[in-house]
Amino acid sequence: MKRHILLTSTSLVFSSLALANPFDGSYSFSIESYPLDTVIWATTTIPVCWEDVTINPTLQLAVENAVNNTWELNSQIDFAGWGQCTTGSSGVRIGVADFATMGPHTMGLGNDIDGYPNGMMLNFTYANWGTSCATTVTFCTTVIAIHEFGHVLGFAHEQFRPDTPATCTPPPGGTGGNVIFTDWDLASVMNYCNPSWSGNGTLSPIDIMTVQTYYGNVPIYYENTNRLEIQNVSVGSTSYSAILDFDSSTNNFTLTSTAAAIASSQPASYNASTNNIEIPFFKVVNSGNHVTSLYAATLNYNSSTNRYTVTSTTQLQPTPTAAPIP
Repeated sequence: MKRHILLTSTSLVFSSLALANPFDGSYSFSIESYPLDTVIWATTTIPVCWEDVTINPTLQLAVENAVNNTWELNSQIDFAGWGQCTTGSSGVRIGVADFATMGPHTMGLGNDIDGYPNGMMLNFTYANWGTSCATTVTFCTTVIAIHEFGHVLGFAHEQFRPDTPATCTPPPGGTGGNVIFTDWDLASVMNYCNPSWSGNGTLSPIDIMTVQTYYGNVPIYYENTNRLEIQNVSVGSTSYSAILDFDSSTNNFTLTSTAAAIASSQPASYNASTNNIEIPFFKVVNSGNHVTSLYAATLNYNSSTNRYTVTSTTQLQPTPTAAPIP
């Protein structure tokens, strides 16, 4: 069994279940999952504009605020602009229409819609489509917008995953993702089977983990190089970014370099009294550059050897008791 270096470098005992997936190489990627990591935006600043900025300023501001208070609030994403689209405008271009046979949608996932005219379509009236929303226009519009901006970030419908339970039977359609690294999430705003319609616009804990994984500048552990990159670690009143490399001769990590800190949704911290680096959240990336799991860990610094030892790990996602992905 292949053992992940962040686990085997500790003195703790781990069950085979905790190691079996994804660290033993048996993890397979599906084309019907969430998210689609080939369309993740390379920047955390994503331009947004309206094809007609005057169509309903009140609802347009409500959409902007809803996105700001969900996806932006829980990550380092900055949806910027929100003004009138012009010829050649890049980023997310939002149109508004009320088609009887077509509801709100995006023309693809992630950066596939970069600069695409009417790349997102919303509805502000509901006279023809979704007529039950006609009396709750602001609520429906903001909940739908939060869902659609999930697609903008590259997140497919949760119900497209191959491990979707038989009790969830939504209509087919749309683009699937290509990676799974969390439990199937009934509470996701991206799940049609959510008992609350798109979660009533409230991101689930897994939604938040997912947006932070790709847009939160969180620490990264690379399996192929045994390198741990921490974008932000506080040491007293100062913060740094740091790179630590695993040294197989000592079974510990060595601090390779430090630099200026990068804003992170999950900063680490160094406790001088215990010599511990506490990492509350990091993503594990395999040789194919896919995220496979999420962890928290504690590293202890030994001043006599000038090295760091992993003293504890906690698998955050997928939860160790979750059934393996077939």
